[in-house]
Amino acid sequence: LRDGKKVFVCFELFEHLHSPINFIKKLKKLTNKGDLFIFTTLSSQGLDIKNLAYNSKCYSIQHLNLFNPISIESLLKKAKFKVNKIETPGKLDIDILYKQRNQLNNDLSKLLLEEINEKQKFRIQKKISSNNLSSHMRVFCSAK
Repeated sequence: LRDGKKVFVCFELFEHLHSPINFIKKLKKLTNKGDLFIFTTLSSQGLDIKNLAYNSKCYSIQHLNLFNPISIESLLKKAKFKVNKIETPGKLDIDILYKQRNQLNNDLSKLLLEEINEKQKFRIQKKISSNNLSSHMRVFCSAK
């Protein structure tokens, strides 16, 4: 950055970490006040994960952690990071639900997914993302 601050990034790794708190603490030692840390991970509060439950492909042997906006904020605060923004800009929740609709327990959801067209899927996905209901989470934080 122009002001000499550093930016650390970590994409799609958190759900695979054996000890996320140790990772954050080690990262904290590399940062100075105001340095940025941006990362992505899954959100257990995502619409597709919540509706598919254990039929969701996010529940797998390689995913050791499943956070949500509240739990990730708590973890970061414990490691002395300031959370600037948490968002869920995902684009695939409705597509995932559509492809796995036969694994849903709710018949109404199955029926709705059968009946919507591509334009409707796009609009619904946009609402999911803008209301922080996607299973893809992006976090912006800074070192204190």
